[in-house]
Amino acid sequence: MKKDDRYETVIVGGGQSGLSVGYHLQQQGRSFVILDANERIGDSWRKRWDSLRLYSPAFRDGLPGMPFPAPRTAYPTKDEMGDYLEAYATRFELPLRSGAPVHALTRESGRYVANARDERFEADNVVVATGVFEKPYIPEFAGELDPRITQLHANDYRNLSQLRDGPVLVVGASHSGSDIAHEAAGAHHVILSGKDNGQLPVPLETRRGRIGFRILYRVGTNVLTVDTPLGRKMRPHIRHGGGPLLRYRKKDLEAVGVERVLARTVGVERGLPVSTTGAWSTCAMSCGAPAFGRTSAGSAYRSTWARTVTRCSTEVPPHRRPACTLQGSRSCIPLRRCSSPEARETQSGLRVTS
Repeated sequence: MKKDDRYETVIVGGGQSGLSVGYHLQQQGRSFVILDANERIGDSWRKRWDSLRLYSPAFRDGLPGMPFPAPRTAYPTKDEMGDYLEAYATRFELPLRSGAPVHALTRESGRYVANARDERFEADNVVVATGVFEKPYIPEFAGELDPRITQLHANDYRNLSQLRDGPVLVVGASHSGSDIAHEAAGAHHVILSGKDNGQLPVPLETRRGRIGFRILYRVGTNVLTVDTPLGRKMRPHIRHGGGPLLRYRKKDLEAVGVERVLARTVGVERGLPVSTTGAWSTCAMSCGAPAFGRTSAGSAYRSTWARTVTRCSTEVPPHRRPACTLQGSRSCIPLRRCSSPEARETQSGLRVTS
């Protein structure tokens, strides 16, 4: 263990928040250090999927003292954002320790102690600026999926080359889910499942969309904050329920052929994912094709099933009931039927959870 380093403030995380706090502390001549787990500042953005762009225009992406180097209404790529953060830290000569993930934070003799690798940092103040999406959520039932199923979290997704031929299921219909679903629809049949969290009233990258973003920004920074009763009430929903669609709205997803299903994936039946929402159930039908899986808002899978999008209801009139239904299920209306005899035979061996 190296000798203790002592500072007035230790900042954990070298992203936008951490660098901004460091800038202001430096302007006041304070003693501080920024500890970041990545080997290079900005890697938290660079490691995301290739086509990711920010949901905010460049005029809102700059940090204190340094505007974002792009046209005001442009939407930067994830690599441009990563490079900007690195340039920001270099320009202001912020004291950074890269490749220093903090694995323990304690309080000893009235001071905080942060342990990062083989170093120990003492401070009177600690600012935790690691963000809220550092740890991917993976449901417990993921381990029950058929071993032939390849699971991908949005953190691990980079581009379409990772997907095999066949349908794609994306579970979690917020920002990352809709982005990945829209991209995958160019080469796959895509099913996007998850509850409806609404959408920006107008397209994001239009003049009206920019006005809509300004309104949304004002609401997010002045109304829906932890400093207001409404913000505190909405916090659990925003953190765990996902936000409204921004870049790709419902019409955009429909235009590229994405099948939207208002159901959550909640478990596994015979190695295949199934979902249920209230009176509606999802019928897991194996059509012998692979599907893809998971986003930061939930989970999604690459599997041997293709039709986890059949809606089931007790109110389906007889003339609308399909020729092939699932054993033990309510009457179902498939959004897209499996055409091959082998697929129909496979379907009859599955049942619906409700």
